[in-house]
Amino acid sequence: LRHLAKARSSRFQGITVVAEAFLQIHRRPFEKTSLWYEAPNAQALEAAKRFLDALSFPCKPGSRVEAYIGLSFLAQRADTVGASVVAALGGGKPLQLALDLLYEALGAGAMQRTVLNILGDFLIMSGRTAEAHVLWRGATVPEGKSASIGGEDVLVPRQWRSQWQRPSHIFWPDLEAEGWDGSSQSYFDVFPELVRTRELIELNWETLAAELMPTCAQSKLELMSTCYEDQVCESKAGITKPPRRQEGRWQEHSIYKCEHHGQIGVRCSEKTPYTCHILADLTEPSMHAAEKVANEGGPKCLLENAGTHAAPPRDRVRLLKTAVSIVFQNWTRIPRHRSPQQGRLRLHCPLASLRNTRSVLRVGPLAYEETNDWRGIRFKEGKCFWFDESFDHISKFRGPKPRASFTLDVLHPGFYRRPNLKAEVSWPPFSAVHFGRLLSERKK
Repeated sequence: LRHLAKARSSRFQGITVVAEAFLQIHRRPFEKTSLWYEAPNAQALEAAKRFLDALSFPCKPGSRVEAYIGLSFLAQRADTVGASVVAALGGGKPLQLALDLLYEALGAGAMQRTVLNILGDFLIMSGRTAEAHVLWRGATVPEGKSASIGGEDVLVPRQWRSQWQRPSHIFWPDLEAEGWDGSSQSYFDVFPELVRTRELIELNWETLAAELMPTCAQSKLELMSTCYEDQVCESKAGITKPPRRQEGRWQEHSIYKCEHHGQIGVRCSEKTPYTCHILADLTEPSMHAAEKVANEGGPKCLLENAGTHAAPPRDRVRLLKTAVSIVFQNWTRIPRHRSPQQGRLRLHCPLASLRNTRSVLRVGPLAYEETNDWRGIRFKEGKCFWFDESFDHISKFRGPKPRASFTLDVLHPGFYRRPNLKAEVSWPPFSAVHFGRLLSERKK
């Protein structure tokens, strides 16, 4: 960002002011920054001025899109920053002004996948849910065609295969979407490695529960996240979704993690030896190999293997993450969310008794129905189910004691069964990768 802020050529003038805007916001250490658009007033106001400046320069569409997005979020602040942005843009209701800015961003023709996601979420916030779904459904038209979105002169080519699964930055057009929301387990049963994984966990769920539940209760596993009533629990540094408030409380304790662009994550520990044996059996080609790996601390997350789409051994899975997810009594509702990238399949297996409780996962269209019924995938003691985590989903729970689930994330088999899959990539605005690409262009 600092290098970009030094760029003074007219070609990069818009990029310069956007970079300077984010330097203003991120003067504090990034890890201590909450949602970026909730920066302190002085920093946010300076950033808003620079976003406004960016719109006055002839610059690349991407920089204009970033300025529109930045202003759309800042305009909704209920303080002097929001009032200043609204006044500078001619006045009006903040949310409608944000929508107008996002439609402008969509018309700029850059980062459309990201803009469509944000715009749809803002439409839902304003009570225009049907319009959001028309918007998202229009971006699922067949290859080679376009749909008119947000006005006659805005044509958006296909961005995803399902309106319920909207990858933000990387889209794999040939990766199947229909049926992978978990509504029917038959789609997953086509793949023997997924069937074997589910059956193995169901066979051993009581032993896993006996090992994992006391370990979590004694805080011996890494606590990856915890969320309390009325707390913002997602998108802490992102821009693809506006914040949503939590009802109730939940926690996630990490057992194993091998993701995030090849960074070595959490390894199995001596505190969970039986679980590590199970994970080794799911990933290694033979019982002998699994025993050896388990005795060495469980599956390894190697830099050369992490995050790749290389095929695992036959009937085995490419493991991404395992954890224990706990939702607490008496009522917890985890708001709508999804993985921003395709290809993360999740197995849910309840570990604790579900007597006198109700617990469902609502995926796809059900995630948008604000009803009090309990339709969806029901959590049942000793029964596991798969679903694709990149589909919209919410979780509802009511009961007198916590519900704990063993979750296991694996790579979609379509990746390694179709080795020539091609991706369409649009780097997210404000990301390190995006600014780095702009910087490399400037150096050329």
